[in-house]
Order: sequence, then C-alpha cells, then structure tokens
Amino acid sequence: MGNSNEKVVGKFIDKYGEERTIRGTRHGLQILRKHSTFIERLGKSISPLIKAKIKEHRIAKGMTLEQLAYKSGLVVSNDSTAKIRMWEIENETRKHGIRIATLYAIAMALEIPIIALMPTAEEVKKQAFVSSETIKVPVIKEKIDHILY
Repeated sequence: MGNSNEKVVGKFIDKYGEERTIRGTRHGLQILRKHSTFIERLGKSISPLIKAKIKEHRIAKGMTLEQLAYKSGLVVSNDSTAKIRMWEIENETRKHGIRIATLYAIAMALEIPIIALMPTAEEVKKQAFVSSETIKVPVIKEKIDHILY
C-alpha cells in the first residue's frame, strides 16, 4: 500500500467475480487496482530517469533547488514553497510523473535542450525491467520495442 496512514477497510467481489480491496487514505476511500496499464508502468520507470537528469543538470549549473524553481517559473517570487516544489520533483514524492510543460520550463531555465532531460530508449528498457515486479520481461520488451522503434 505504500503509505503507513493507509489501511484496508473492506473487500468486495466485483462484477467480474474478482476480490477487490478498499483502502482508507487521507483523501478518502479508494479501491486498489488489480493491474496497472503498461503505459502507467512505463511512466513509473521513465520518471526517475528524468528526475535524475534534472538534478544532474541543476547541480552542474551550480543552481539551488530554490533558484531553479524561480527561474523556471514553477513558483512566483516571495513563495516560500520554491525549494519544496523542486525537491518534490527531483525526489519523486508525487504520484504522477512530471508534466511536459514543467519539463520544458525546467529545460529553458537550465538553458539546455529538452532532449538533454530525456532518457534514451536503452535507459528506459533497463529501468523498466529492473523496477517492475509484476511486468513480464518478454511482454514489456516487445511493447517497448514497438513503441520506441
């Protein structure tokens, strides 16, 4: 479940006859997914690679988290959350990946082409194979090859 504040509050049988679990979160009740889609899993594999490249380029430019947040326009001046926002991006504390507009803003602030923040197909393949417990290697390899080539 990921978060220590989440707890199972019940189970039920869905219309397909499969048992499903309901958990309580700080946002209310949620039904746990049985399976993620291939794209969701791929996104979870790509996201850490992009975030590592952001951090690498930020450090190479000698910028602080706060400076990059301001320069990229992620926060307005006098915003006390600047450092926190960039830290969240670099350390994957949010459930979803980075938005493409945010990625462009960060690339412009770092004065690098956006492609410098994008992982190669080989990096994605390697990360997807390593980070996914439930994806079968032959299935993902076939899908990645089809999407990326």
